[in-house]
Amino acid sequence: MKNLKMTAALLAVCLLVPSACACTQSEPTVSPAPVSATSPSGTASSPEESPEEYLHPFDFDLAEYVQRPDLSSMTVDKEKLEEKTQKNYDSFLSAVTVKEDKGDGDTVEEGDETEIYYKGTLIVYDGPFSFTVGASGIAGFDEALTSAKIADGAATVTLTLPEDFALPKIMERGDDLLNKELAGKEVTLILSEFGAKLPASGGAVEGHLTFLYVFPGGTFDESSGATGYPLTIGSGKFIPGFESGMIGMSAAAGSKRTVRVTFPDPYNNNPALAGEPVDFEVTVLAVKTAKKFDLSKSEDFDLFKSEYEKKNGAGSLKFKNKDEIYENCREQARTTLIVDLIDAAAVMIKPHAEQEEKYKAIITEQFVMQYNSYYASMLGRMLTVDEIVQYFFSNDRQKFDDQIVTIAHKLLLRHMTVFLLAKEEGLDAVTDEEVTARLDELVEMYKSEKSDLTAKEVLDTLYSGSKAEIVKEIVTDRTLEMLAGKIKTE
Repeated sequence: MKNLKMTAALLAVCLLVPSACACTQSEPTVSPAPVSATSPSGTASSPEESPEEYLHPFDFDLAEYVQRPDLSSMTVDKEKLEEKTQKNYDSFLSAVTVKEDKGDGDTVEEGDETEIYYKGTLIVYDGPFSFTVGASGIAGFDEALTSAKIADGAATVTLTLPEDFALPKIMERGDDLLNKELAGKEVTLILSEFGAKLPASGGAVEGHLTFLYVFPGGTFDESSGATGYPLTIGSGKFIPGFESGMIGMSAAAGSKRTVRVTFPDPYNNNPALAGEPVDFEVTVLAVKTAKKFDLSKSEDFDLFKSEYEKKNGAGSLKFKNKDEIYENCREQARTTLIVDLIDAAAVMIKPHAEQEEKYKAIITEQFVMQYNSYYASMLGRMLTVDEIVQYFFSNDRQKFDDQIVTIAHKLLLRHMTVFLLAKEEGLDAVTDEEVTARLDELVEMYKSEKSDLTAKEVLDTLYSGSKAEIVKEIVTDRTLEMLAGKIKTE
């Protein structure tokens, strides 16, 4: 089972980042980062271990510390297996993204990359409005009404508000932020439901008023000279409701939709708009979506393989067809579920203080490496433990330490239980040659245009410099393969 490697390193990462444990090609999950003589936590790299030190990482009677799980009662749930297999397969497909244009007959969906024009119209007021002509309380409105054209029973006027504008009492907010926002701006007022005609000055009017303000900041249309705005649906770049409001609209160029949402409160970008309703007129310019690969089709498989190897190096896709990929994803899923069964059944009889401390150190190193696999390249250096605590744990060292202790205890309990089972089956003996071969295999995996690590760099990066961790990985692989043959799927 060359492609099936739910290794000890990956199992540790599963505890740190559960989403990492999907369908893989035996490639370690923690990306290699530059290593130095000093680790990110400020401690020196592990000294060279003798074979005696690392070939037997648990040199004590494991039965005194952990309970042997009852394998006869364990079964892998068939429905969970199918569900996890599909998730693994979907995750594997997501390693390659090829964008395709959408058009007539298609709709906008979550994940689509769109280019749009939009303009936002603030709904300052939309409700009943009674006033005396000449004393409406809205500066300029009464004068504009005298020359307004009435169409379909509504009089529409556009005017520029004075610099000292204040909303009439019926429209007042709790502060004057909106007054200041509207002062000196062009607005549109639509009066309807007032009867057959408007009375002369001094006459009473009872009608319905819609008070609209097109606020700046949007990209409007071709005549404005603005370029389209790039927006990935579901990215959360716009205020809540905007992107979901676009879902289902036509993806054809030129399609329009009005999306009504409410600005969040507070709204730091413009406090005057906080909590205010707004209509966004959205015009689609272009929509692209990720291609849905059907790897059972040769042309799709060839395209996927080409794009995958552009990203990961020539020859990096080891699978020959969809069936091989799916079967590997199933084996990975089954292995993960077996590990879950072992974790659920594992019982610590008594703690082993020395091993707990070792595991806390190992998990701390892996934790730091996991963060630095992303942030080191951005910063040009490795984050220290103190910086991780400061930036990602709100400077709460206790919270960080508690998480390390929890993960370390769970991983130690898992490894000790696995080694107890391995010893019973005669699977716990590992040679120095096997350790070297595993390192060489990992070095070969990393050979690419982007990365060419030495065995020592792989050891330091993935295993905190400890060959004992490779021994645990090898024994774990053997034991999981043994368990795969004993535990049924039902």
